[in-house]
Amino acid sequence: MGNCDNNLSTKACSEMTTGSQEIQKGQGDSRGYKTEMRNKIGTSLATFEHALFRPPTAHVSEESHDMQKFSTRQAGFTLVEVMVAAGVLTVAAALLLPNFLQWHAQTKLRQATSDIATQLTLARMAGMNRNRGVDVTVQNVGGAVQISAVSSGVAVFSDKTLPPRASSVVGSPVTVSFSSLGLRTSGGTGVQTIGVCNLDKRQYSVTIVPSGKVNWSLDSSATPCP
Repeated sequence: MGNCDNNLSTKACSEMTTGSQEIQKGQGDSRGYKTEMRNKIGTSLATFEHALFRPPTAHVSEESHDMQKFSTRQAGFTLVEVMVAAGVLTVAAALLLPNFLQWHAQTKLRQATSDIATQLTLARMAGMNRNRGVDVTVQNVGGAVQISAVSSGVAVFSDKTLPPRASSVVGSPVTVSFSSLGLRTSGGTGVQTIGVCNLDKRQYSVTIVPSGKVNWSLDSSATPCP
């Protein structure tokens, strides 16, 4: 359409030429617009992909910082914390140690008193089995308590020295006698009592009733510890 037909007038040819140029210009503008839009869309997609797949730097940095603080905290205690803990333990030990020592001493004395009662009961039963009387002696020997039992001049059992749970007995030596029937024949008609003491002068007691039954008690005898 760039060349006019000979049959057309000059004016018509000029109008056709102008229209053709405008159409070509419009087509060129359309191609440019499309190219521009494609470029914008590509840029937008690239920006979206970058934002979507980019690692969250700030979030990762905060988590890394928190983990570092946690690891540092778990690494150990500070000097101040150690000193505070040591001070608390020292005070607790100072408050509890006397009570523990007292409880431990009382436990050992209780066990010693129970042992003496047990040995008296065994000696009584041995005399009844032999149909003979038995004499049991409880005495202090070298800072310990010793128990011996004799029947008709023959030892019922070997002398027994108690572990250092008790240091002495009141009125040492104390002799308890049983008949062949198991009745107590020593100490009068009342209850015979043996006081058992430890180094702290705390006293428990062993009691023997006239029938020969032996018991032990946390009560002390009427006589104080030596």
